[in-house]
Amino acid sequence: MQVTQSQAWASKKLLESHRNATIWTGGNGGDEVLLGDILLDKGIIKAVGRVPPGLLDSIGNKLVVKNVQGAWVSPAINDMHSHLGVDSVPELQGASDTNSFKAPTMPYLRSLDGFNTHDTAFALSRSGGVATALILPGSADNIGGQAFVVKIRKTSHGGPSSMVLEPPATLHINVDWSKESFPEDLQFEALVDVLRGRVKVNIHCYQAVDMDGIVRLTNEFKFPVAAFHHAHEAYLVPDLIKSVWGDVPPAVALFATNARYKYEAYRGSEFAPKILHDNELKVVMKSDHPVLNSRYLLYEAAQAHYYGLPAGPALSSVITTPAEVAGFGHRLGRVQNGYDADIVVWDSHPLTLGATPQQLYIDGIAQISDPVVVSKPNTFQRIPATPDWGSAPEEAIKYDGLPPLQSSSGKDQSQTVVFTRVKDVWTSSSGELELQSLPAESVVVVSSGRITCVGSASRCSSSLSEAKVVDLAHGSLSPGLISFGAPLGLEEIQAESSTNDGTVPDPFDENGVPKVAGGDGLVVRAVDGLSFSGRDTLLAHRAGVTTAVSAPVSNGFFSGASVAFRTGASHKLEDGAIVNSAPALHLTVEHGSSVSVSTQIATLRRLLLKNVAKKNKHGLVSKALDGQVPLVIKVHKADDMATLLELKSEIEDLTSIPLRLTFAGATEAHIISKEIAAAGVGVIVIPSRSFPASWDRARVLPGPPLSQDSLIAKLLKANVTVGVGVVEAWEARNARFDIGWAALESNGDIKKQDALALGTTNLQKLLGLEGNELLGDLVAYHGGDCFDLASRPVAVVSSARMMVDLF
Repeated sequence: MQVTQSQAWASKKLLESHRNATIWTGGNGGDEVLLGDILLDKGIIKAVGRVPPGLLDSIGNKLVVKNVQGAWVSPAINDMHSHLGVDSVPELQGASDTNSFKAPTMPYLRSLDGFNTHDTAFALSRSGGVATALILPGSADNIGGQAFVVKIRKTSHGGPSSMVLEPPATLHINVDWSKESFPEDLQFEALVDVLRGRVKVNIHCYQAVDMDGIVRLTNEFKFPVAAFHHAHEAYLVPDLIKSVWGDVPPAVALFATNARYKYEAYRGSEFAPKILHDNELKVVMKSDHPVLNSRYLLYEAAQAHYYGLPAGPALSSVITTPAEVAGFGHRLGRVQNGYDADIVVWDSHPLTLGATPQQLYIDGIAQISDPVVVSKPNTFQRIPATPDWGSAPEEAIKYDGLPPLQSSSGKDQSQTVVFTRVKDVWTSSSGELELQSLPAESVVVVSSGRITCVGSASRCSSSLSEAKVVDLAHGSLSPGLISFGAPLGLEEIQAESSTNDGTVPDPFDENGVPKVAGGDGLVVRAVDGLSFSGRDTLLAHRAGVTTAVSAPVSNGFFSGASVAFRTGASHKLEDGAIVNSAPALHLTVEHGSSVSVSTQIATLRRLLLKNVAKKNKHGLVSKALDGQVPLVIKVHKADDMATLLELKSEIEDLTSIPLRLTFAGATEAHIISKEIAAAGVGVIVIPSRSFPASWDRARVLPGPPLSQDSLIAKLLKANVTVGVGVVEAWEARNARFDIGWAALESNGDIKKQDALALGTTNLQKLLGLEGNELLGDLVAYHGGDCFDLASRPVAVVSSARMMVDLF
């Protein structure tokens, strides 16, 4: 039967026609692209490609025509693993309904019954092109309950039930119980529907051993599984996945690079989507919102594509495939006649870095008011090229998810390496970045970690004999990036305490700091607990992050002295492994602590004033007062930053010495950006794309399409020195893409040199690393530059370590 009107249609808006579109339809396995128009009417797609003239004539002047001028248009994004509305942001106890700890099996619980329609994240997710989400209960229980697919737009009804897509009959039961006998036991009714094959079963499952147990259950009780979620080891056992009962194997819902945060996820691989697709299993990329901000779910697909998943299946993994797996492939996930008018008009090809909606339509209704549209380079209108990863996917399987990461190529320090077809070389002089563009077919010769010749092959011919030759295919040599914010080197598996350095004692804890450790005078040094060769550290190294700055892990006010170290080193005694053993002093001012914010700042004031009077100038606090090392304060709320600026002025009036202060996190810094600049305070933005996770981060500057500027762009315009950091260790490897994204959404305000500085020279200044030979480390990129999705790092040139690591 031809659908003529969406069930959710409640608008009196005129019909819309989007003309001159490049339409990714979702058809033909994700490879179908049409050039033409799309006609939307009453929440339904009425025509695609060529709109029949007779249909247009019948509409007359009721039609609103929008010329999208060749822009990419796709079906809207479907997030098949989300906790929107149940794990709401900002995080508040009164709005948290993710898990229940009443019993291990609770099939009777329904996510919809705790669904918060005031979740701040709804508008943010829509701005990323997300129209539909499967809202799952949390994973604390063996059976968490029932999930619902919702459209995340406001309705005239206003309640959660009106957002549910095709509500099940059991959601609205119309029974006169005075004439019926009460059921004896309803708690396991949903499980009966599982056995009858009437519901889609989604299973949170990481390891092969757990998937094997589920497979046996499905065959014993003969029920199908829609998808395994997380499933970090699924790529290692594709035949096991296929042995689930039923005609259709489960899909696998994955993160792109988020792994190693607990033991079950330790063997996760960036090549898992490609491997699963090659084994003819359906791949779904997911957000697990708010674990990942679902606004950027498309980025998960882009990363999967970068690591080898073909473009069609990659884009399908967040659009068409989740719609089909969730049971709504008959109306979602395609630009096709009769389907829901849920479409996105993009500013670039959806798989390019930072692709952003110009507009999202849900049920034919525009969702973004006055969208800010950024101009992107013409090259971003094409499917991005991706690197050749060679045997890396096979290596992941061969080594059971743990392929060797440490390079052995650089052990011979006398080795000479010649990089051919080099497009440009970035160098540093006096803390400033300089670009040297090279003629075609230029070479760069490196010996013992130092550049000895740049130019034509004939000019450098004396260096070419017996050298290792590496073709960069018009690639680039760029400064190694610095990572800050995550505990690289101090944490291997976050959830496994035996793999980590541990946490610093909190002076505000009831037990305080033990006297034997120094009591209030304890300053922990991260260098003392540093470990090398961790997987996240080495993955960051192989992704162009050559230096990490890690502060002692603290759940409270005082952290201690950070350490700067080289990510590729084997141990701390290796030449060049430690860049600076104590470059900065770190602490945190935050809401929700065991003591008030005013108490935290009063304690900081006392700590600083106490050291003003001290004659001993060798302590780290005293060095901070003397301006020798920066005081790095993790803080997010603008009001707290304003108080800290006043404290800075108060201390400087006493010492007459500028206090080097850096704010880390700083989500609300845009509110007082001019005051921060006037005080000479720098900012390390963490995360690079703001998210209102907590109340002290509620006032985000979201960036396009919701605001003209991002937080990074706003601070740079105010002449603040800005760096970019990460939250968790697995994110460090993506630093170059985070920085490139910030430049792309600035509409040209952040040039390539400025972008590189965000991850190099600016972080040097903000973290007390001036004077160190950090930028003696260069990264060689094959097939493009540092921020190019087509490129990949193939070598690290380290003058301090006197070697070249080849990957």
